[in-house]
Amino acid sequence: MPLIGAVADDLTGATTTGVLLARSKARTAVFFNEKAALKAKGVSDLDAILINSNSRPLPPKAAQEYVTDASKALKNMGVKYFSKRIDTTLSGGIGFEVDAILNVVGDDAVAVVVPAMPQSKRILVGGYSVIDNVALIRTPVKEIYVPKFLAAQTQHKVGTVFLSDVLLYYREMMLLNPHSKHKEILEQKLLLSMQFQLKMSKKSLRHV
Repeated sequence: MPLIGAVADDLTGATTTGVLLARSKARTAVFFNEKAALKAKGVSDLDAILINSNSRPLPPKAAQEYVTDASKALKNMGVKYFSKRIDTTLSGGIGFEVDAILNVVGDDAVAVVVPAMPQSKRILVGGYSVIDNVALIRTPVKEIYVPKFLAAQTQHKVGTVFLSDVLLYYREMMLLNPHSKHKEILEQKLLLSMQFQLKMSKKSLRHV
């Protein structure tokens, strides 16, 4: 039975995510829409399912309907962990689509929104999107501060998790379990992350 289910707002996002999951040895399939997914055979043998909602260019209500249908299909297939593939440049109705998934998953669900892909040089710095060292300033999106952008589209409360929050949590976890076999790996990753964030904060960003 599939454990992971994702809804992507375009086919490119669906296939990209599918490839990443497949590389991690997850048995993965990507479908053009929820109807194709529901008709597919052998779904119970998969670890991850991705459905393309093709909703990025649609108005909010229509986008929510497509995402809702895809999310319901994933839930009916037994998916336990849901993901919503979004555009890192904030195109489309991200908040509206996240709401659609939350409505299907349940009231106790929490969405962790991360419009970033570090391996493609797309990150967040202080709540702002930075792509290839360039601050995302002049785009069709009127609000470029991501938390405020999401707050205007979702019915849910929006909070921000900063690097300092992650580091504090890590420190507390290490104090509770100082002999964790993952300690060295986590320390290296966090050190690299801190160095990168410091570099970005000191570097003057070019405006596009």
